[in-house]
Amino acid sequence: MIFDSLDRLNLYESIPRSKEIVEFLNANDFLNLELGDRKIIGDDLIAKVMEYETKPHEELFFETHDHHIDVQVMLSGGEVMQVINTEHLIPAQGPDIQGDFHFYKPNGPFSSIYVAKRFFTVFFPWDAHRPGCSLDQNKTVKKVVFKIKIV
Repeated sequence: MIFDSLDRLNLYESIPRSKEIVEFLNANDFLNLELGDRKIIGDDLIAKVMEYETKPHEELFFETHDHHIDVQVMLSGGEVMQVINTEHLIPAQGPDIQGDFHFYKPNGPFSSIYVAKRFFTVFFPWDAHRPGCSLDQNKTVKKVVFKIKIV
């Protein structure tokens, strides 16, 4: 997992497709990106622009992915994202979402970080994460999740 300021994303050359992500963000007025999915490099790099209300963490599931890295960039608002060691997960029936998702409930300690506007996180397939959590009250956030296909 990586957590950093968007101003330093270009320093992470070890992240696959990081150059294309930086180019996409620089070429667009990302605060005004339309909601929805955009294929940047076919199915190898997709930008998913979303807006939603955060929720109490108890209402959300941890998730993992087999074939994608998530680069989550906060465009406006802010949310708590949580991470947990995969040894502390119990499989759960999550939302009916098509794609590379596995859902879990925690069965052990987890860590939380607050991701504010102009910050980003990177979750690798082995990083169980729970985004979308409210800090003290539900708030509207807008973010773009770059799905980087790795296998």
